[in-house]
Amino acid sequence: MVMGPCGGVRADGRCEVVPDPCVFPAPAEWAEPVPAVPLRAVPLILTDFSSEPYSVRMLRTVARTLAPSCDAVLVGEHQDRPDFPPTLLASMLQEAGMRPWMTLACRDRNRIVLEEELSGLRHLGVDAVLCVTGDARAYDVRPDVTQVFDLDGPRLAALAASIGLCAAVPETPAAPPRRLRAFRLAQKQRAGAAVAVLNHDTVASVTRFMADAERAGATIPVIASVAVFTDEVSAAALSGLPGLELDPDVMRRVLDDPDPIEAGIAAAAREARALLGIPGVAGVNISGAASARGYEFAAQVKAQLAVRIREERDHEMEAEFDTVAEWTAQVAADLGPEYFVPAACRGSGQPVALDWLLTGLRARPGDLLLDVGAGIGGPAAYAVDRAGVRAVLVEPEPDAGRAAARLFGAPVIQADATALPFADSAVGLAWSLGVLCTAPGREAQLAMLLQMRRVVRPGGRIGLLVYLAVTGELDDPPEGNHFPTSTDLHSLLRRADLDVLAVADSQDMPQPPASWQERTAAVERELRRRFGHTPQLAAATGQSHRIGHLLEVGQLTSQVLLLARE
Repeated sequence: MVMGPCGGVRADGRCEVVPDPCVFPAPAEWAEPVPAVPLRAVPLILTDFSSEPYSVRMLRTVARTLAPSCDAVLVGEHQDRPDFPPTLLASMLQEAGMRPWMTLACRDRNRIVLEEELSGLRHLGVDAVLCVTGDARAYDVRPDVTQVFDLDGPRLAALAASIGLCAAVPETPAAPPRRLRAFRLAQKQRAGAAVAVLNHDTVASVTRFMADAERAGATIPVIASVAVFTDEVSAAALSGLPGLELDPDVMRRVLDDPDPIEAGIAAAAREARALLGIPGVAGVNISGAASARGYEFAAQVKAQLAVRIREERDHEMEAEFDTVAEWTAQVAADLGPEYFVPAACRGSGQPVALDWLLTGLRARPGDLLLDVGAGIGGPAAYAVDRAGVRAVLVEPEPDAGRAAARLFGAPVIQADATALPFADSAVGLAWSLGVLCTAPGREAQLAMLLQMRRVVRPGGRIGLLVYLAVTGELDDPPEGNHFPTSTDLHSLLRRADLDVLAVADSQDMPQPPASWQERTAAVERELRRRFGHTPQLAAATGQSHRIGHLLEVGQLTSQVLLLARE
């Protein structure tokens, strides 16, 4: 091993294989960066795939159980359970309707065989390969056969990336040296890793690790492991592994509960919710044996957990614009009137972009401006103040509408952007800021544009702020968003019979004045202080961070457009 320390360092600093201290006091540094192969889509739910070795029947049974509930499965390579080769397993799982992430360990293969497996997996088009050094083989599994370890995990990740595969890597926040584990993840990113899967740890520890990883320069999406256990055997299997930390109080409560299966699922769902609220955590890995009652029953437990995680996540997404909208209005009202507009424009418009749109719209005092998807009304209030227009807000979420009315006294109509409750040619001006990508697909986006064209009279103008996909695949797209490309957008505009008068990149526009930024920051600080413990604010913050990350790495861009209905 060259790129140590591995994740199996015990709590006292000893190696997991021999009773001696780990020979790597600090993580080895990777020299020249290796270009990573991006992940096509980061799964919200990545579920461990466990099946009886060499059993095609059980593989298909487990696959049928898990397929409806998870986005992808992580197929391990276990020290004590040899199985079919990874390429064959991947092929069978794809035939069963799964998206497999295959683990490839260096334990039993020299570099040539590793290259053969990687090439086969690339031919199959698997989403990712988890590149691990691999635990030492169990003492009772072919002790007469030499263990290889020709490469280690980071060097295997570099090899996978060079072959054209997305390289996933593990990291173990709970393993010594804990303070340097985030730096080790950054070195794996330099080696070509495109995504990381964390081993089990407490929520507090993962939170610290993610903050340290950001400071160390790690920017790849991270999937955090959720421990699922429902009996003594499945709990012991997790707690006995080096570098893994479970909350002993949670474990005891689950095992002592009259219904440990329901208790285990509920505890894991709570852990998942908390982990998904940590900035930088893009998904969760449902991990562990789950149950000692057989592979099929364990898969049913994991499937139930996945459904619950997704339902709770969907509920939080629905609540995001309601509850957080009202909280934002409450905070702004407490801070004072000068905070109203900056607070209500968070995520939907900055002064320079709004001024650009108002100038292009040729907005004059008394003009009627329709704000479609108005949120809590910040941009509309800005337009009223700057241009003297009369604004009417359309917002589908009732709490956001109430917040807008509370802050600005604005007229708000609850309606969907694809079915505006106005007569033809009712207004002279309209705009919609950051809303088009929330429509569920291209036809819904077209319907929204057609509705705006319908209610604006001939000769009227429409403003858009849009987020556009620059690359075909996004690292970690926020849920509920469908980002068109520039080509897609202009095709939609042609179909809607809207003429493009002007376009500008809003990212290139000057930053807001310092006073605006200070007020926005004050609102965000107060939101975190009051509601930072809530899953609703965590979900909203996570969405914002995901969009910010995609803008930062150039996979998204934001534009403002001026359109005309002739």
